[in-house]
Amino acid sequence: MHLIRPSDLLADQIRDLFSAETQIVASLPELSASAGDAALKGLLTEQEGLSRGGTGQLESLCRSHGVDPAADPCKAMAGLISGGADHLKQAEPGETRDLLLIAHCSRVFSYLIAAYGISAALARRFGSEEEAAMLEMLLDERNEAIRRLMDLARCKLAEHESEGSADGAG
Repeated sequence: MHLIRPSDLLADQIRDLFSAETQIVASLPELSASAGDAALKGLLTEQEGLSRGGTGQLESLCRSHGVDPAADPCKAMAGLISGGADHLKQAEPGETRDLLLIAHCSRVFSYLIAAYGISAALARRFGSEEEAAMLEMLLDERNEAIRRLMDLARCKLAEHESEGSADGAG
């Protein structure tokens, strides 16, 4: 796709978001299964459902922009997911893996936040308030996911600190 006008960029970003969310839907069940913490497992399962819903909305937006949603897979998301999966293989089950899962998912969702943010701004610039509102709703969901992931990380680290270091690091 040639990006000549800002409207081309909007269509490209929406297609990229569709691809990224589709990849996330495929990866979250495995990530959720590897979580030891029940709250983290539940949050990842919830995010899978949100991603599934988001892909339907993004597919509709792609079609309205005349873009084939499956035309060009998001290589950045593929790299984030692949790199995170490789890193997770190095972590033993338990607290460390859960914290690594939180870091990995936060990176993945941060990518989405950047893309949803610019896409919503472009849609608003072109006067598509309904499209902008949908993209902002999806943006808000991802911001909330990161907030909840960070709350879980703080909780886990506070528990670890109050129990004393199990690995002798203090």
